[in-house]
This record gives sequence, structure tokens and C-alpha cells, in this order.
Amino acid sequence: MSYLGRKMQEDLKLRGFSKKTQSAYLREVRKLKEFYQKSPDLITEEELRKYFLYLSQELNVSESLFSQAITAIKFFYTTTMDRKWKTFQIVRPQKRKRLPVILNKEEIKKILDATVIPNLKHRCILTVIYSGGLRIGEACRLKISDIDSKSMVMKIIQGKGNKDRYTVLAHRALMLLRQYYRSYRSEEWLFPG
Repeated sequence: MSYLGRKMQEDLKLRGFSKKTQSAYLREVRKLKEFYQKSPDLITEEELRKYFLYLSQELNVSESLFSQAITAIKFFYTTTMDRKWKTFQIVRPQKRKRLPVILNKEEIKKILDATVIPNLKHRCILTVIYSGGLRIGEACRLKISDIDSKSMVMKIIQGKGNKDRYTVLAHRALMLLRQYYRSYRSEEWLFPG
């Protein structure tokens, strides 16, 4: 890794970005470097504008990938290189608001029924994820102490963006969790392994 790559990685670590985000940001700057076949510190603001046009017009990358490229490259130039270019004020796609896909009761039942019925653990994991709107990583990090049956909430520690939050605990999920706990008797983690 080059000096600038190491410096950017250090800057990302100092800001508390996750390893996954660090890797994605470094990859986007590497793509820019490969596109122009020169060190990113030698790329001009006009070349940067052309690169963003290339991504959106010729490669037709998705909104999320385009946004990630802008954010990563902006971080490199504004934080690591301490350059305040106007391009970053201009270039930002408008984010479209999309409604989430909501499964109906029959579709949810089919998913839960598709788990092997004797496998209580898998059924319980899917039910908890669905009822609380959890990400898989959040479900994996759940501890028994994170379940509050009196308030009917689950405490999510260090979820996306390293943020803590509470989410609802459905009555049906609680009943299944109690059945699961009687069978597995885990000491700390809700779903060990």
C-alpha cells in the first residue's frame, strides 16, 4: 500500500469507520487511481469531474455505488489531502425514496415453515430477525441480557453505524424465545455459534 493509502486508512481508523467501510473507501480511491494511471494526489479537480461523469454516464453505476464513490473520494481529498474542491458541493445524486418491500403474513409463514421444524434455533433466529427488523449481524450479537420481556423490547448494541438502539419484541417472538431458552440454556449469547 502506498503512503497515501496508509494515510487514508489511518484517517478512516481515527474517524472510527468499520473495517468494511475502510476497505470500500480504499477500493474506490484505487479505482480512481487505476482509471487515470497516476497517483490520486496528481489528479486535478477537472479530471475528477470527468471521472464522476464517466461513472454515471458511461458505466451507469447504481445510485448507491455512485454515492459510495463520491463519499470515499471526497473523504480522501478533503480529509487525507486537505483539499476543499467545489466539485464535491456539485456532485451528489438526488436520493430516491423507495418504499420497502413488505411481506404479507402468508409469505412470512412460508419462510418460517421452510425452516426444518425440529430446528427450533433456526426458527427462533428468523422470528427474532423479522419481528425486530434486525440485521443478521445484530441478531448474532444478541445477548440474553438484551431481551427485556417486561418492556417487550430488544436492546441492539453497536448496530449499523456503531449505534445502539431499542427495537420491538413481538409477543410471538418472546414465546418462541422462552421455548428456545428452555431447550438450549445458553449462558451469555442468545444464539451462540
